[in-house]
Amino acid sequence: MAYLRIQTYKMPLALCNTMPLYILLLVMYFCISLPANANNQDDIFDLSLEDLLNITVSVSTKKDKNLGKVPGSVTVYSSNDLNRLGYYTLDELADITPGYSTESSLGKAVFRTRGKVDNLNSKHLLLLDGIPINHARDFMAFSEQELPLQSAEKVEFLRGPASALYGVSAFHGVINITTKEAKSGVTESDSYFSIGSQNQKNVHVHSSSDSADTSFRITTSYYQKEASLARIPVEAPLRNIYRDPQKSIYLNSRYTLNTGAAQGASFGVIYMKKETGYGESWNEGIDTSELNRENRSVFIPYLHYTNTFSDTITFTGYAKYNESTETGTQTNEVFAQPFLVKFSAVTKNFEYLLETDWTPSERSSVIVGVNLDVRRQDDGESYNFELNKDIVAATPYFNSKSTTTSIYTQYSQDLTHLNSGLSLTLGARYDKGVIEDHEYNHVSPRVSIVQNFSGNWHAKFLFGTALKAPGVKEIGHNLEKSSGLIDINNIPTLDPETTNITELTLLYISKNHYMSLTYFETETDDSIFEIDADSLLLVDPNSGESFFINESNKIISNGFELEGRFQYLDSMWLMANTTFTETDISGEGSSKNVPRVKVNLTVGYDLKPFLITMISKYVDSYSSTGDIKDYSGQTILDLNSEYNLTSKSSIALSIKNIFDKTYFQADDGRDYIPKAGRTFLLTLKSRL
Repeated sequence: MAYLRIQTYKMPLALCNTMPLYILLLVMYFCISLPANANNQDDIFDLSLEDLLNITVSVSTKKDKNLGKVPGSVTVYSSNDLNRLGYYTLDELADITPGYSTESSLGKAVFRTRGKVDNLNSKHLLLLDGIPINHARDFMAFSEQELPLQSAEKVEFLRGPASALYGVSAFHGVINITTKEAKSGVTESDSYFSIGSQNQKNVHVHSSSDSADTSFRITTSYYQKEASLARIPVEAPLRNIYRDPQKSIYLNSRYTLNTGAAQGASFGVIYMKKETGYGESWNEGIDTSELNRENRSVFIPYLHYTNTFSDTITFTGYAKYNESTETGTQTNEVFAQPFLVKFSAVTKNFEYLLETDWTPSERSSVIVGVNLDVRRQDDGESYNFELNKDIVAATPYFNSKSTTTSIYTQYSQDLTHLNSGLSLTLGARYDKGVIEDHEYNHVSPRVSIVQNFSGNWHAKFLFGTALKAPGVKEIGHNLEKSSGLIDINNIPTLDPETTNITELTLLYISKNHYMSLTYFETETDDSIFEIDADSLLLVDPNSGESFFINESNKIISNGFELEGRFQYLDSMWLMANTTFTETDISGEGSSKNVPRVKVNLTVGYDLKPFLITMISKYVDSYSSTGDIKDYSGQTILDLNSEYNLTSKSSIALSIKNIFDKTYFQADDGRDYIPKAGRTFLLTLKSRL
């Protein structure tokens, strides 16, 4: 499939210089997009709401279940949903998902979930084809073009903690991405191509094949854009221009044996890299110099094995290596003492998982698993420069190591054979962790009851807890900054943060209707956040050293999530959701700048061969501190239209922020980071 984003003003010189290459790619693109047997292929738009509701969801229990039986709050997007919406990154999807949204922080889009935000973006577990892919140093979740979704078969957003199954990073939610696989005995290929405003360029190719003996797939993607350079309206001595350039590379390949003694064994490689500016800068826009840069990457080779040994026992396991890098430059040329710092850190992660699924009957199952996770930051240095001069200091990063050993189990029982319509899920996980000289032990239980009343109506009850241990970044950061303390004994001691959640959900599902209403309440203890140290504790009171500490107060949030999907006459479909969240932000590190009210409405018309989708996104009443209670509401309207050229190719036009509204990200009641204005996107798509 392909993308073409066209500017409404003069074409950039860099684009003109590469035009011959793009013309060649477009010619090749259309040559492969007109198969001789096109009339025998399925239309790329064909997928009814009934089909969507029958898509199985696995993120909540590691067992395939339809939406009515899932023990938890899950929103799932199929590949057709992504095409209809024209959204191909997690941050775009999160903004239209109940309970989720995003904000920009230090050059990345971070998730806001049920009234809480984490600037490290470290409290959501990302799974790609069953493999955890978070950055190893601080558990950061990738959410933009470094993790493109054009080749996703489905994307599942689980709201709420899931430590009972997934452990220390499944704190606010879990996002599970499943990649497209070729049908049996078939070779398939998708290709994407794009150019656009801010000198955007994108090439994305996905190919997969399946035979009796093996199956193979590979996805590659390259993306880049220049900075928007919009003005940041905050008080600042000099430069406060938003710098959000990006270069991203993505590779995902997997080779699987389908026969023989090693049947079910796979070898895969995942690589993601993102180079970006700090956006608003790490010093709140005081100096957003173009020298400020951050580079993040993960390289994950893995072995995965799954096989059914009998009618009742399935074994799954993987061995994964994750080498994550974080490098960058930080500068400030407007302070009385300008500085330039270059840093580099490499974190290596070894993870092993063994899991057995015993299914003694169609109505019951038992999952038992063990998990070992070892992380080590053993490389990297920080270099301090005088501006335009040679290096004046080099400081090695403190070597940090963490080990987490876990055992977990889950029991599921379907009691529908007793005409009760009741399903029960019980689970628990024990995590034992060691981070330097810090130790912790925690049990994360989970209880879920799903009641079916009449085939269409379902009710759910869920109680669970979650654990988020400090990572090697937080522990290492505090140790690295300890030299600035008068008394080294004042280094903060970090404890894991924990959260409890209670959920009640009512669902109605029919052939053309899906509606869900959820009430949730969460309570978080010992939340980890970064804060400037008391100047009286520092050798240099003006150094501004910061440390990670635990929040002393509980953070309590509660609210409602209403979600619905409707389809009429096989040509019109509608998606709607609203979220209301109230969060106690009395604590020093509590979340703020999260919208209390969020409403999304998506209307689509499928008038073969033409499709049009309109998306309205509204947020209001951002949480804040002090006497500031509200921040003005924001409404953004997007449009995505598509014309089906053949059964395997199409052309689409997408317009983001149609009315070119000027909005800013809230910062305790003031305008802060500028949001994107109107953009146009012309899209070419093809499938073999």
